[in-house]
Amino acid sequence: MDLVAVTVTVDVMNKAVEISKEFQRRGVTVIAGGIHITADAEGAINNFDAICLGMAERIWVKILKDKENNSLKKIYYDMDNIRGKGIISPKYNIIDNKKYLYTNIVSISRGCPCQLPATFSYA
Repeated sequence: MDLVAVTVTVDVMNKAVEISKEFQRRGVTVIAGGIHITADAEGAINNFDAICLGMAERIWVKILKDKENNSLKKIYYDMDNIRGKGIISPKYNIIDNKKYLYTNIVSISRGCPCQLPATFSYA
């Protein structure tokens, strides 16, 4: 199961959409999250196969299971703050290092914990 996950800030949104279109053209699922996606979900939702609003740590396993079971939802949502031990490390041992140029890169950003999407419905 290959997929692309993109963390998006406002300054890279256009590039994230380009990346999404290219991987979707190749048949690869693209999931986006990050402060810009959370702040403007309505503007982002049609550019990705799924979006993650808020913190991904507690729902990432569900996203992966849903992808594996062909039941991926369009929106995943967790706006509760995460602190300390709630932040988990990736399982690098499950990645096939021969398939990818880099497999050990992690980018972390919390953005503003008070940022909420203004006008998007989570139905």
